[in-house]
Amino acid sequence: MKKIVALLSFLLLSGLIFAQSADKMTEVLESDKVTLGQASYFIATASGKIQDTESEEDAVKVMKAIQFADADADPSQYISVKDLSWMLVCTWKIEGSLMLKLFPGPRYACKQLKADGILNDFDDPDSIPDGHRFFNILTDCMALYAEQE
Repeated sequence: MKKIVALLSFLLLSGLIFAQSADKMTEVLESDKVTLGQASYFIATASGKIQDTESEEDAVKVMKAIQFADADADPSQYISVKDLSWMLVCTWKIEGSLMLKLFPGPRYACKQLKADGILNDFDDPDSIPDGHRFFNILTDCMALYAEQE
C-alpha cells in the first residue's frame, strides 16, 4: 500500500514539476525554510485557484481571500508546519474531527493531518519545513484530499 501511495505521490509531484516553472520548483527544493509566498503559490496552483504564470504575491492574495492569511501577511515570512496544515485544510476544505469543527485553527488542522497520515509523529508543529518536506506534505495531501472534491 505504501508503494502505491509513494508512486502516486511521485506521479503527482512529476505533474507539478511540468506544470510549474522549473526555477520556482528548484528554488523551493533548495531552500532550508519555505516561505508563505512559496507555499501559497504551489498550493494555490495545485488546487487550481491560480495559474502557474502568476506570482507568489497573487497566491498570497488568494490565501487571504479564503481567510487563511491575515491582511498584512508578508509573502517572505517563513511558514510553520501547523500553519501549512491550516493552509491545506482551508484550501481543500478538509472535513476533520469534531475538535477541528468546533475550534478551527492550525492546532487541530495539524492533528487532523497527523491522524490522516499526511504528517508523521516526528513533525513538530512549530518547525519550518524545508523544500523537500513541503513537497512531500503537499503531494500526500493532494493524493488524499484532491480525489475527494
